[in-house]
Amino acid sequence: MKSTKKLKYIKLIAISILIVMFSSCYKPTAKESMQDLKLLEGKWKSYKGIAFNENWSRINENELKGEGYSLNNQDTSFYERLSIKIKNDSVYYSVFLKSGKSTDFKLEKAKKAKWTFINPENEFPSIINYEVKNDTLLHICISNIRGNKEQFFWLKK
Repeated sequence: MKSTKKLKYIKLIAISILIVMFSSCYKPTAKESMQDLKLLEGKWKSYKGIAFNENWSRINENELKGEGYSLNNQDTSFYERLSIKIKNDSVYYSVFLKSGKSTDFKLEKAKKAKWTFINPENEFPSIINYEVKNDTLLHICISNIRGNKEQFFWLKK
């Protein structure tokens, strides 16, 4: 009787380990990542920290358009146009400058609700991390390539 319980317990542990291993191995394609990035759609307002907002809308299955801005009373003190789209089988996050040029960050790590975009050539930020929690909270962290200079944004839908 005791050996049967031990065997069931060992099987349960083995199954649990396999589930953890397979769930941590999620390596989405560019199309799957764009599907997951639908979580960003909507209007996001800061709820603590730096006063910053982002709005995202889906253009098609391969592209999201966005804008990021800060308000000082009723005046816009900072504004940037954003895009996330598939280029050459990879996903890129782009920030469009006033000059019309863009700075592109390649999606290097992706999970269902967490994405890391990197451009090692850009001085700051070099890394942009997005994480959606509970479908209504968005945490953004930007940092330099060494990760020792970080800026955090906490937004709510």
